[in-house]
Amino acid sequence: MKKHFGKFYGRYKAGIICAFVLIFQVFSSAAQTASPCPTDNLSNYPGAWKQLDLYSAPGHIKAKPGSYDKSVANANLEKLLNLAKKAYPQPMGGNVNYDKYLDFTNIYDYLPFGYRLYIGHPGFVCTVGDKVTETYETGVYLSFQINNYEPFVSPITAREISGTEQRIGLVNGSESDYGINGQRVFLIHENFVSSNGWMDHYTEEIYGGREPRQQWFVIRKENVPLFRYVTRKEYLTQFREELYTYRDIYIESIEEGYKKFPEGYSQVYESLAEFKVQTENAVKRVDYYLRNSSEEELNKQVSELFFHGNFIMENEPEINFRKGRFHMVFVNEEYMDKKLPYHIPQFVIVELSAPAQDKTGSYAWKYNFRQKMMEGLDFKEIHNMLLK
Repeated sequence: MKKHFGKFYGRYKAGIICAFVLIFQVFSSAAQTASPCPTDNLSNYPGAWKQLDLYSAPGHIKAKPGSYDKSVANANLEKLLNLAKKAYPQPMGGNVNYDKYLDFTNIYDYLPFGYRLYIGHPGFVCTVGDKVTETYETGVYLSFQINNYEPFVSPITAREISGTEQRIGLVNGSESDYGINGQRVFLIHENFVSSNGWMDHYTEEIYGGREPRQQWFVIRKENVPLFRYVTRKEYLTQFREELYTYRDIYIESIEEGYKKFPEGYSQVYESLAEFKVQTENAVKRVDYYLRNSSEEELNKQVSELFFHGNFIMENEPEINFRKGRFHMVFVNEEYMDKKLPYHIPQFVIVELSAPAQDKTGSYAWKYNFRQKMMEGLDFKEIHNMLLK
C-alpha cells in the first residue's frame, strides 16, 4: 500500500513540477515578447531572421540554360547566409530579412553574370495602440555578390560634344560607354582602406573623423587584382587627342549651323578662330604636364573625366584633377576563367551599409548590426569558397 502510494505521490509531484515549469516558460516567453511600447528606443527588442520571396529577373537578361547549376548556387548562398547568422544569431531592434537572387542576370553583357544574397535590416517602431511593428527599408543591409561587380562598379558615360549628339572616347560597339585605348573604363569607390592580398577593403568618403556608413570587401584570388587604376598619364595621353576631335566636330557643327541660320550662329561662328587658338593652348597645357610631371604624379589616379569644352575655354596655367568620390579603373579581363560555369565562385563582393554614429540611442540597433557583422563575419571562410 505504501509502495503504491509512493509511486502515485512521485508521479503527482513530478506532474506539479512539470506544470510549474510549463507555466513559468509561458509567462517568461510572454514577458520577452510583450510590447515595450511606448518608447523611442527599441534597440534591445528581439527580432528574427526571415526569408522573403525569391527575385525573378526579366527573361531577356537571364544567362543561358546550362551555364550554371542553381542548386549548387543556392548551396553557396546558404553558406553565406549561415556565416551572417553566426555573426548575428539574435537580431535586436528589428528583423533581418533576406532574399536570394538566383537568376544570374546582368544588364551589362561585358561583365560577368553573377548571383547574390541580400540581407536587409528594417527596424522596429511603436504604432498606434502601443504595438511593435517593422519599418520599411532603412538602408541597413548586408549583401554578398558572387561573380558580380554590381553595385561596386559602374561604367563611365563618354562626354558629349556640345551642340551635337556625338560622344568622344566611345568603346567600339557602345553608344555611350567610355574607354581608353579601346578598353572600357569603370568607376569604383575611391576610399581604399587596406588589403591583405586576397581581400580589399573600401569605404565611402569619410568626413570629420566619422565612421563610414557604406563599406565594401572585395574577396578575390590571392595576389590577383580585380581592378587596375587608370593613371593620369594614360588618361591625358588619350585626352590630348580627344581635344582635337572635339575641336573638329564642334567647328563642323557650328559651320553647318551658320550655313542654315546665319543670324543665329553669327556670333559663335566669328569666334571660331579664337576657339582654335584656345584648343592649341589646351593641348600645350597637357603636353607640359606630361613632359614635366614626376612619375609619381603621372601614376596617380583619376576621379572623373574632364569636360573638353570647359578645359579649352578655361585657359588656366595648370591642370587640376578634382578629387571625387570615385576612381577610374580598368577591370582585369584576365581574372575570370570564362570556361567555368557561372555558379562557381571566382570572387565575392561584400557590401555592408549601416550608420555607426548612434551607439546607445534610438538608432543603436543600426550600429549593433554593423558591429556584429564587422567583428563576427568570417571573411576567411568566404575566401575558402573561391575556386583555388
